[in-house]
Amino acid sequence: GPPPKAPGSHKNKSGGKDPDGKADSKEATAKKAKGVDRQQLCIDLLMVGCVQSFIDFFYITHRKSEVQGKEENPLDDTADIELPEETLLFLKDTLESAETARRLQNYHHCFEHYNVLSNYFEDIGDLRSA
Repeated sequence: GPPPKAPGSHKNKSGGKDPDGKADSKEATAKKAKGVDRQQLCIDLLMVGCVQSFIDFFYITHRKSEVQGKEENPLDDTADIELPEETLLFLKDTLESAETARRLQNYHHCFEHYNVLSNYFEDIGDLRSA
């Protein structure tokens, strides 16, 4: 017979999305072929043991956009900043390379990787991430 359904693979009444607006697992699997999943990149960093890179990646990718004064109301529900897929992959790979170099006590390469990230974010005008 057909294989049993995985937990969470059923569609609910909200058009295949859960209350947070995220696609259900079938749609998420279809999206992975096309795009990059921020959550999966976070998980990938943890799976290879790069905890500091996960923390940095998480904070950079989950910052709120600065449309309104965040300093005045840090609990405001402003949306997370949107980063292009290439940037997410570049950020993950560079953070992972920097942390790996640091572990191997190759501090020169570690510094170079962080410097590349800093220059990238400076160039696009995102000084907070730089």
